[in-house]
Amino acid sequence: SGQSIGAFMRTNRIKEAAILLHKKPYLSIGELAEMTGYENQSKFSKAFKSIMGKTPSEFK
Repeated sequence: SGQSIGAFMRTNRIKEAAILLHKKPYLSIGELAEMTGYENQSKFSKAFKSIMGKTPSEFK
């Protein structure tokens, strides 16, 4: 796929977060970050936007 292992894992975690956000829109961004392995909500939001093109709040 041309990506590093880290980039591949990050992309998959964010895609899983997007699925969770679609299925459970009542989750807070912090809960979503924690569920997908991010300790820091800010880093999660930045990673989400870089991969999905929108912040988690905008995606909701």
